[in-house]
Parts: sequence; structure tokens; C-alpha cells
Amino acid sequence: FTMHVVTNAGVGENAYGWVDLVCRGKGTRVHGAEKEMWDDRVSVEWQQNAWVDKNVMERLAHGFVQKKIEKHGKEVWVIAFCDNLKAHVDERVQDIFGKGHVFLCFFPPNMTHIVQPIDAAIGRSLRIAIGHALDRWVMDGENMMMKWEAKMTAGERLNLVTQLVGESMDYIMAPDQDKLRIGALERTGCLITMLVSEDYN
Repeated sequence: FTMHVVTNAGVGENAYGWVDLVCRGKGTRVHGAEKEMWDDRVSVEWQQNAWVDKNVMERLAHGFVQKKIEKHGKEVWVIAFCDNLKAHVDERVQDIFGKGHVFLCFFPPNMTHIVQPIDAAIGRSLRIAIGHALDRWVMDGENMMMKWEAKMTAGERLNLVTQLVGESMDYIMAPDQDKLRIGALERTGCLITMLVSEDYN
């Protein structure tokens, strides 16, 4: 699967973020009962190769705009930094964001490992948190014997993944991780405070 991670530079209660999980396949065999077991902190999309292609990105853009409206209202503009992926620069995707009052700022091609806050620190920290969450789950004796060493169905694995990702993203968004998120944005130049006048210090 692919994780599409969204986070802001908010502090405390103003911290806001989530993960869109793009899974391999079409998802046509997934029943409603299985979907109800997914962690509601994680949205799940399907693509044949688990890629964020144009169609998936359009759905993610609609979801982003909806969350933005719920958080800030329809008329408030926000800035979204994103990679220079083909799906990100698609005209239809840009139109969805634009109509939702989301200003897109694209990173230069082939430089996301330097200037992308997710790649700079947040993504690695999230992956480590997921690994620790999996360790805790495995160390539960019942999980080890009845699930991990037995055969888990695809539905059970996806359910577990959504729970681990949701739990780990909550950890990343916790107040004691504010410095991690904000520091990643500052180090990459995405969050810069400029003093333009002593009158507005």
C-alpha cells in the first residue's frame, strides 16, 4: 500500500493531520461489514498498483477540501505543499483544490527528499511509530498465536494495517510531537516567519 500523509504546522488543538491509505487492487470484493472494521482515522482508496494516480488523487482532493471546509470554512484559503507528481499537477485535480480555496505550492522535481517535510522527518517517524505499534500488537500472546503465526485473511490484514496507521498518526499529531512536525516544516523552508515591521512584531 501507499500512505498519502497530510499534516499541518498547528500546535496543540490546532494540529491537524490524517493518512489516506491507497491499497493494491480494485476493492470490489470488500464487503460492508469489513469496511466497518477499518479504523475511521484512516481513509482507504484502491488502485491496481497502489499508486496515487489521477483518479485516486481526484478523490483525495475532494476529501482534502471537505476536511478543510469542516475545519476552516469554505471561504478561508489554505496553502498545501505537495510533490510534483503527475497526479498532483493534473488540471482536474488543481481545479478541485482551487474551487475549494486551497492554494497548491509544488516542490521542484527530484528534490522532495530535501524540501518535502514528510520525507525530511515526518514520514520516517510515522513508519517507525507503525513498527512500534506492530511490535506491541505482536507481543500480545493471543495475537501472536491465533493471528500472526496463523493465516490472516486479506481483510484481517487490512483491518490491522488501518488500526496501526491510525494509532501511529495519532502519536505523530500529539502535542508532545509538535516540535517534530513544525521542525520538519521549518528545516525545509515551508514554514518561515518574517518580521516585516516592528509595528507588527
